[in-house]
Amino acid sequence: DQPDNAVFYLNLRKDVEIRCNLKQHLIRQLFSREDLTIDMFDAKDQLKLAHKGGLLDLKQEVVASLRDPKVACWLLQAEDKVIPLQAMVQQYCPEMTAICQLAGRSPGSTGPASNCGSAIDAKIRCTVESFLVHHLLLSQLDHFTTLDRPQDMTATFTSREMPIHVALARMELVGFPAGGAKLGALIARLKAAKDRIAERVRQLNGGRKLDFGSTREVAAVLKVPKDRNGRTRTSRQVLERIDSPLAALVIAWRKIDSNLSRTIEPLGRGIIGGRRIYGSSYCFTSTGRISMHEPNLQTVVKDFRVEIEPGKVELFSCRGTFACEDSSKVLISADFCQLELCVLTH
Repeated sequence: DQPDNAVFYLNLRKDVEIRCNLKQHLIRQLFSREDLTIDMFDAKDQLKLAHKGGLLDLKQEVVASLRDPKVACWLLQAEDKVIPLQAMVQQYCPEMTAICQLAGRSPGSTGPASNCGSAIDAKIRCTVESFLVHHLLLSQLDHFTTLDRPQDMTATFTSREMPIHVALARMELVGFPAGGAKLGALIARLKAAKDRIAERVRQLNGGRKLDFGSTREVAAVLKVPKDRNGRTRTSRQVLERIDSPLAALVIAWRKIDSNLSRTIEPLGRGIIGGRRIYGSSYCFTSTGRISMHEPNLQTVVKDFRVEIEPGKVELFSCRGTFACEDSSKVLISADFCQLELCVLTH
């Protein structure tokens, strides 16, 4: 039997005695054990690193139970601010502050083990982090028992929240199928539509170009009156009340421009190899809603129509550029309320 405070360090460098395939086999065995609980800091990103480094295989399901003190801290704090490992130690295990300092500080909310730029030896950083994570979780689980319904909170942590992080890690690694050529063609169509609208506006405006982003210019051309506060507004709601073909064209141009710059072009830049988009999700929000960074697959615009010329309406479909690589399968486009699903889950 080993003492509770024993930490074993597995050197993953290739220039050591134990062959890489043996270390890889050991790690895969550990993650495939249903009876095992693995504690790790920043579990989602650590899993992604393990897959990218070849330690884990995407074909292999993570069967072991995972626990992450970042997730436990988020459940206990009920805030959207993620505190670093050092702050967690001071809050839940203040007696281990001196040990925490051995690993040094790490940037952002990552752990010291992942801080490759640190001057501190990797063995020290990894072993100290592992030791602290174990004791942090023991303290956090004790804090769960002080709550009104401790069993429910523990189950939420281990059986609901942690599997979400495992699934998100896999989703981010696998990516989402997207047609780079289709998306490129859509972007070209949208830009051409903007140019046609701009030319039509120029013709209707006596041969003068219009700066669609300028409130002053748009208001002057459409003779938009000032509001009771003396300010001129050219929002969509204001322009929709103006019976003028110019107003409709300004709305159409802005709609195309907004969808292009905020959603469609960022998706186009995010396609890797012309086939897939790899998003990055963020879970530590005050409401529990999972958000995404660019490229953001949560804000893919619905199909929309724009009347570019009188009686001529064009359909633009961003979601139509996504397709399964397996032609025998289809993607279903559906909108849902994430928070409602979260409430139902819990």
